Amino acid sequence: MGIATTSLLGTPLLLTNKRAKTPDSRVVDNTAAQLAESPEDIQAQSQGALYANKDIHDARLAGMFQGDEVGNTAQLDLAKVQMFYFTVIAAVSYFVSLATLIQKPGSVAELPALSQGFIALLAISHGGYLVSKTTDHSNSKPA
Repeated sequence: MGIATTSLLGTPLLLTNKRAKTPDSRVVDNTAAQLAESPEDIQAQSQGALYANKDIHDARLAGMFQGDEVGNTAQLDLAKVQMFYFTVIAAVSYFVSLATLIQKPGSVAELPALSQGFIALLAISHGGYLVSKTTDHSNSKPA
């Protein structure tokens, strides 16, 4: 629980610094071409080096797997993908353990324990995700 909470609270803290930066104009032009938007629209709706949709109706499920910055918003963010798949695999394996426990005769006294290896992999997954948030994908400069 603490590992997931650290990612939940750490991500906005790490991205705060990027709101005070300005993305490189070549990166803005490249992203505008990839998203079929004008560079002026990209700059108007960005929050520093972070990309923001113009309207809530522009949000898509695919956005969950795209980068946060102007420089990588049109591309797949591998840190988000790995964390998503690891979370799905972890949830499925835990629920399989839980289902196996419930099917055994007798009462269930406690939930299945997480192994030390499982916790270590979870920490590595979240750590890699947080480290990726510190990388500058927009060649940004202080505003």
